[in-house]
Amino acid sequence: MNIVKENLIKAKALIDTPDKWSKGGLIDNNGCLCSLGAIAVATGISTKDDLTSRLDYSMASSQFANTDASGTHPIYNALIASPEVQALAGVILSNHPGIVREYMGSINDDLTPDYPVMAYNDTNTITHQDMMAAFDNAINKA
Repeated sequence: MNIVKENLIKAKALIDTPDKWSKGGLIDNNGCLCSLGAIAVATGISTKDDLTSRLDYSMASSQFANTDASGTHPIYNALIASPEVQALAGVILSNHPGIVREYMGSINDDLTPDYPVMAYNDTNTITHQDMMAAFDNAINKA
């Protein structure tokens, strides 16, 4: 099995029940992960403890302290380059471009791979079951 597929399976397992999954941030105050947070932990980009320690609780839970000079946190930079995020984003853009477009306002060439995943994960109408189906599609294509 290839490493991308293995990591997608690990990430899915981290959020395999609705009580482990969150919207609106890589990790929430209860330790639940969004899809990007699950990929960060599954691939070793970060750990749950590291994600929790980086939360700046004076801001929204999705905001991280200590961004780099570009204003982007290094975890997001690593996620953008992650083939696992790219695989999941590809499935989401292929199957649900309207959801991404509605959430983001547009889809253009400047869109980094984390945005479609974030948009899909965080859209109010997307359920845990929908997110698991997206992971299954990405796993099957990896």
